Amino acid sequence: MNHLYRHFSDKGELLYVGISLSAMNRLAQHKDHSHWFSQIKEVRLEPFETRQAALIAEQQAIIRENPLYNKRHKQEKPTEHELRERERLRDAKNGIIHSIVTLKPVLTVQEAAQLLCLSTGVLNNLIQSNEIGHILLPPRKKASRGTPRPKVAISGFQVLDYLEYLQNKRNP
Repeated sequence: MNHLYRHFSDKGELLYVGISLSAMNRLAQHKDHSHWFSQIKEVRLEPFETRQAALIAEQQAIIRENPLYNKRHKQEKPTEHELRERERLRDAKNGIIHSIVTLKPVLTVQEAAQLLCLSTGVLNNLIQSNEIGHILLPPRKKASRGTPRPKVAISGFQVLDYLEYLQNKRNP
């Protein structure tokens, strides 16, 4: 279930509006990455059946309600670099959504790196530093030397969570 969330101060001032598949995980990310986290005294959640419906509601809420710390959807002219980065992230999200919809919920590191426009080395570093979630699949039983190692995979939802993290990191 997709949720639109609103963060309020103790005076009822709207601090931030966002969407997430896991509002609690997103709140934890705000704790680690948002300078205004300590001002949050109330969180309100609104469920949506689809991600698209939640995205539309988020954009409308930001425009109409003017939260203090949202930058996205406000009428500031983005730089060329920001436009290219947004396009890259949008393309990556669309690729991941396409993979999930076409019943490929788990990606290899190489597939995820390609969708994120990253090298596999950079993606492996993100996995090692726990900046992006991953899955350890049991090794296939082979007649080989040594102990077989588990295979690393990434779910489409983990990639989407990482992309949301990047978007919100750039547009807190």
